[in-house]
Amino acid sequence: MNVRRTGQKDGDFLQELKRLLRRHFAVVWIESEEDWDRLSESGELQTTNATLADSRTLFPYAAVDLLDPVILYEVLALQSRQLGDVSSDVTGTLFAKRYSVLIAGMFAAYTLYDVPISADLSDTRIRLEQGGTMAYLVRHDSQFANPAELMDAGRKRLPSSEARSGFSVYARRIDEHFSTILDAVSSITRAHNKVLRSLVLHQVHMLYAGLQAEAAHPDFRPRGRAALIAADREALSRPENAAFHANFRRAEESPPNRPLLMRRYCCQAYRTSPGGHSHGYCESCPKIGSG
Repeated sequence: MNVRRTGQKDGDFLQELKRLLRRHFAVVWIESEEDWDRLSESGELQTTNATLADSRTLFPYAAVDLLDPVILYEVLALQSRQLGDVSSDVTGTLFAKRYSVLIAGMFAAYTLYDVPISADLSDTRIRLEQGGTMAYLVRHDSQFANPAELMDAGRKRLPSSEARSGFSVYARRIDEHFSTILDAVSSITRAHNKVLRSLVLHQVHMLYAGLQAEAAHPDFRPRGRAALIAADREALSRPENAAFHANFRRAEESPPNRPLLMRRYCCQAYRTSPGGHSHGYCESCPKIGSG
């Protein structure tokens, strides 16, 4: 992921954050219903199967809906067909891999911009896309300061020291969010929960490894975040964040500016054939070189 920006004022950081989430994490972040109205009227959210609509139409599933076995089965069955009628365990592992992108986006928002995304299951909405992928609509976490109060046109960002004090609390909320979803997916697909969790943790660790490498570049945006990126990455190894403890081997051939961490478990994408074409192994797959 590359979050470098040039020629932008620091006061534009909320809009910069929204662009980052859309581009790299398929996440639409809104601050309020008025924010949604402005976004939908702009036409930016029009897709091939949906036009100007309210959030519940364009993003029909709330994350909390997935705790209903009937709704979750409907979602997984559709994704299975999109992936070439694969087995339920393959669908389950790939659901976790897709969902991990949202989780990484939640961490990126906090580490790079001090903005927390709500981990409440009712505040996350989901749209199914082609090839078994997903897009997300999220909201600001109301238990933290309002982002409009953190940065308006001429005001300064929330002091980083204050933002850091809530990192472990934020991480625990995120863990509760995705653990609940993964438990439900595992129960239906019979995919091992430890595999699903590992796929999510890999995405999070890849995020921080990549950010730490990119932050060394003088053009990295937002400015002044290198120390905080390193601190948040280290914080995930502390005892209070045990849920995020994981060791991933770095690929020997990966360049310093683009670290590649190898997964501990295969996501089984090689067993899919979206659009009739075989996916093959991912570059971080543990099966590469295993003979």
